[in-house]
Amino acid sequence: MLVREYAEFRQEMRVTFSIPDSLWGDQIAVVGDFNNWNPFTHILEARRGEPNLSISVVLPLGQNYRFVYLVDGERVLEPAAAGVVDDIQNGPVSLLIV
Repeated sequence: MLVREYAEFRQEMRVTFSIPDSLWGDQIAVVGDFNNWNPFTHILEARRGEPNLSISVVLPLGQNYRFVYLVDGERVLEPAAAGVVDDIQNGPVSLLIV
């Protein structure tokens, strides 16, 4: 599930990446163009009172980003993404339009 919050005066958007906590793993991260596919930069965490694991990232407007979730190294696509694209280097990836 993706949640987007627009901040026009700053020309950026806060995007919250989240997955149900039923999709459990020792390490769950989101990797993509915005973090150079680094599995240690954006690790999803449980937040008090919320049923999902999530992390928020501020991204510049007017960009498209490719990403996937990594659940203990296994790739998981985002069902609410703008689409799925085939990335030659990374295989099928979710598409985020900011």
